[in-house]
Amino acid sequence: MGASLALSWIRRGHRCVGVEGRRSAPTRKVHRLLIPGRARPRGRQESAEFDLLVVATPDRAIASVARQWSGRTAWAGRAAVHTSGALPASELEPLRRQGASVASLHPLTSLADVTADPKVFEGVSFGIEGDSLASRWAKRLARDAGGRPFLVPTEAKAFYHLCACISSGHLLGLLEQAAEDLAAAGIPLRQARAGLFGLARTTLRNAQRGRPGDTLTGPILRGDLVTIRAHLRSARGERQSWGSIYVLLGRMLLDLAVRHGKVPAPRARQLRSLLRRPR
Repeated sequence: MGASLALSWIRRGHRCVGVEGRRSAPTRKVHRLLIPGRARPRGRQESAEFDLLVVATPDRAIASVARQWSGRTAWAGRAAVHTSGALPASELEPLRRQGASVASLHPLTSLADVTADPKVFEGVSFGIEGDSLASRWAKRLARDAGGRPFLVPTEAKAFYHLCACISSGHLLGLLEQAAEDLAAAGIPLRQARAGLFGLARTTLRNAQRGRPGDTLTGPILRGDLVTIRAHLRSARGERQSWGSIYVLLGRMLLDLAVRHGKVPAPRARQLRSLLRRPR
């Protein structure tokens, strides 16, 4: 993530003056990408000439990196950001105590590897939280990458990331498990996966084109009690966990439909009574 972001910023005129990392081979690779033609110095790099430090490490390492950097240079007038979605800017507190302005900058996207695709962050939302100066830097960098910055309240940071995970990796896990369980029920895995992933794509695409409430579909929206009962009967024995998931997500969907005026109150009461935890 850090290298991909840096590549996008370099294209907009920013300059990378150094790359550090715990593992030498990946660090050399990223150094060649971001600072081509300049040999990577051995040992700790000079840290005097820079405006912004970007900490793109696993969450568990952020505070340690901040402590290591806190005594390496004068921090007054400088800024530092980290790219964690779950942790607040206060993970960089050792730098803040030395005079730095700190923030968190989190792109709401999924990257499996370093990419130089100039459009990889185009239209991506960036959650930003932290001090004023560093947040201004973060907003500028998000826009320079082609993204759309928005502010995340500090107290909501972990919940923001929880929701992001549910919308990304957890969603993928749900779809893949559904495909595998359909395969166990007798539908070829390839067809099950293609069908479910294709359905998810069209659902999300339709929702993006209009208001989510206007694109809701399915038996809950239709008030189809017969179908819902059949769904719940199918989720017994080894499939009972699917019944719990169905009920939980179904109640959320019903609440959304009611808020958008898609399900009348009498029918909503019937549906809520039916959507109870399976026994």
